[in-house]
Amino acid sequence: MHTNYIFLIYLYIKVMGRVGNVTPQEEKYAMKYTRILIPIIAVAAVTTLLWNARANADAIEHYQPNLLTQAERALERGRPDNALGLLEGRVEGFRRPAHQAQAHAVVCRAWYEKGEYHKAERACDAAVQLDGAALAWSHLNNRGVMRLLLGRVDEALADFHAAASKNPQAWSVRRNLAAAEDAQRRDEIVLSAVF
Repeated sequence: MHTNYIFLIYLYIKVMGRVGNVTPQEEKYAMKYTRILIPIIAVAAVTTLLWNARANADAIEHYQPNLLTQAERALERGRPDNALGLLEGRVEGFRRPAHQAQAHAVVCRAWYEKGEYHKAERACDAAVQLDGAALAWSHLNNRGVMRLLLGRVDEALADFHAAASKNPQAWSVRRNLAAAEDAQRRDEIVLSAVF
């Protein structure tokens, strides 16, 4: 089949090269196959371009960058230092703001597990700033937990109220809101982070 197309291209070039000496039969034959040949060449060119083009993985809804998946697995295995090492200086390299927010949330969790609440709060704050989507309530809740652990009860209450307005069914937000309100009355705190 490909040899037929090569022959047609050869014939077309030969006929068009002899513009003045072409018989009407050859011209008719060349024009007939020109109508076929041009779409075939166009389809072949587009196919080649698409075949060699890089796939855009962000088009997949559930796609998550490999680096982010590795960092989450490191946290699941109890290795916050590994998670921090994987994401340090690379969070802004993620193309989608949702992935950046998720990476900041992983960093927040890693610092939380290490007991570095100031650093965890900064990472949670970055996640809150980036994510206006479905997980925004959990970022607000986690930032509220960090603020409550740092003794900033009023700021924590504001975060818990904002999280409750975004997801009123979340038991962790309701529990943390109650704990923060109790913390205003007494010094005992029982918290539920959403990690």
